[in-house]
Order: sequence, then C-alpha cells, then structure tokens
Amino acid sequence: MIEAFAEKYRLKLKANSEDDGEPTINGKSGQVYKYSATELAVSFAPGLDKDRRGQGKWCPKTWGNFRRSAVALGMVVRQNGDSEGALSFDPANKKLAELALKIARVRQKRTILPERLAVLRANIAKARENHVGA
Repeated sequence: MIEAFAEKYRLKLKANSEDDGEPTINGKSGQVYKYSATELAVSFAPGLDKDRRGQGKWCPKTWGNFRRSAVALGMVVRQNGDSEGALSFDPANKKLAELALKIARVRQKRTILPERLAVLRANIAKARENHVGA
C-alpha cells in the first residue's frame, strides 16, 4: 500500500533498517509509514529537523496546530507527546494525504515536461556536436 501511495504522490521510499525493513517515506520533520493493512501513519518528530547548531527543535505549538487540524479532518491520534506525535490516516483521502506530507515535510520528486525534456536533449546533442568538432 505504501508503494502505491509513494508512486501516486511522486515520493521516494526508503527501507527502514531499524525495525522490520518496512519501507518508509522520510521527510525533514517526520516520516510516513504503514500503520495497518488499510491505514498509513505520519509521525511528527521535530528532533529530526536540526537547526544550524545541530540541535533538534522544540516546537509544541507546531505539533498542537498540526494535531488539531488533522483531527478536524479525520486523522486519528496514535501517539501524543509534548512536542511530537503520530497520526494515522486513510491514504485514499487526498486532503489527509496532503496534510500528512505537510506534517512530515516530505518533498515530492520533480517531473520534467516532455517538451522541456526534448529541448534539453537537443541542447546536449548540440553541445556534443560542437565539442567533437572542435
């Protein structure tokens, strides 16, 4: 299920070597992982997001705001700490999925339009042609 979610939202999967090798989607301040057969979960752990001194951030206000908005949309709180926690959600619901990606601060992979790709390939071919001829 997490593979289909990652493909749908153009996300990068990483094998979780700590536990059972289940793939996860890592973000700057959390991760998305499989919670059950029908649900995914998002964790918010601001310690993963280091400031410029290399220390984790303490942000209970941010977690509280994310938690309130997530519960209002239909996510279920699975862990609730002072400044971090975890929420489960239905991956088929687009609003919940987008909020989960925002909570974990996950970046989507970029895509190149076919027209732009054709221009780039033409530029590379032209550069190779000029380089070989010199």
